[in-house]
Amino acid sequence: ATHTRGLFELADWLIAAGVDTVAVEATGVYCIPLLEVLDARGIEVILTKPSSLKSVNDRQKTDMADCQWIQLLHTFGLLRRSFRPSKDVATYRTYNRHRQSLIEDASTQIERMKKALIQMNIRLEQAISDVTGKTGLSIISAILAGERDPHVLAAMRDERCAKSEAAIADELTGKYSADHLFTLAQAFKTWQHLRDQIIECNLEIEKQAATFSKRASREQIPPPRRKEHIRKNVLTFDAREMFFEVLGQDLTQIDGLSVGTISAFMAEVGTNVGNFPSVKHFCSWLRACPGSNTSGGKNRSGKNRKTTNRFWTALRIAAQTLSRSKSALGAFYRKKRAHLGPEKAINAAAHKLARMIYFTLANQRPYVDPGQDHYLDIHRERIHKRTEK
Repeated sequence: ATHTRGLFELADWLIAAGVDTVAVEATGVYCIPLLEVLDARGIEVILTKPSSLKSVNDRQKTDMADCQWIQLLHTFGLLRRSFRPSKDVATYRTYNRHRQSLIEDASTQIERMKKALIQMNIRLEQAISDVTGKTGLSIISAILAGERDPHVLAAMRDERCAKSEAAIADELTGKYSADHLFTLAQAFKTWQHLRDQIIECNLEIEKQAATFSKRASREQIPPPRRKEHIRKNVLTFDAREMFFEVLGQDLTQIDGLSVGTISAFMAEVGTNVGNFPSVKHFCSWLRACPGSNTSGGKNRSGKNRKTTNRFWTALRIAAQTLSRSKSALGAFYRKKRAHLGPEKAINAAAHKLARMIYFTLANQRPYVDPGQDHYLDIHRERIHKRTEK
């Protein structure tokens, strides 16, 4: 049976049979209770990806046949273990992933608020850039409180708004209806509730990050290379200083990386890169390397393999911020974009960021930006050598 008592009976039977190591097929969250029970009993567990099993098994699929096939491959040592984080890192991962889910749910409620306003022809998203900013929240709260005069609503604009009161009043002139106001109120309350939950999740993330072993002191942290752009949904505590204590290096010195990207790294990888023998293993685990597809001595399509790795997604988002960066990584991204296009340039820049993170943490050596002329000088030297040749 798969309930807790059945898992305990399974562990007792394996120990009585003299089993030292077990191969388990990865089945999402369903295999986690089994892994915890076997680990607690001292049995070595190898978590195997289903893709590595399907590629060598052409027999009819049943649960019993799968178990026998996995046992046979494990007997001959043909299975490679998947990366499994430690217990404290897994706890941090749970908080971080849940926080990201809350942010996605909150963004859904924002779209619902916009839809309700558009259906009443109140174009608040055209009047201001952010409906959940200071001006937007004031106007929505006033609408839900019963205010209908567009000029009174427009007078709530912040002085930093680009449009004038008259222009905003024109956008806020609409036809109010009870059903759309009800939808707006429900979405607004749900969004406020999700924002409170995100704040609570930030506190839990801070508590869990404080439990990691420290490699450096906050007094040794270098000054920031650039002024951090204040975004919404950022971690509310001193994340940069705390992550420096845990990792021993300030990864925000690498252009494009923010505390959110570093938090994703700690959640998906851990506090070090010691589980990966080399940078090639690390990038291959991220699916950041081009695929190999050679047939008949010819190289066919070698596009990146599909992946759902959350840290790779965070790196690709960070790579998009390099388009205007006056740094070596920014020059690298712009060079690749001109040569390969935006999509492949983002993958190449994210791959470069992953390598910089690995080298910084593996060697415990701070990242030093060589300057945006670095790749230009290399390109010029290559042209000279090719011309001389």
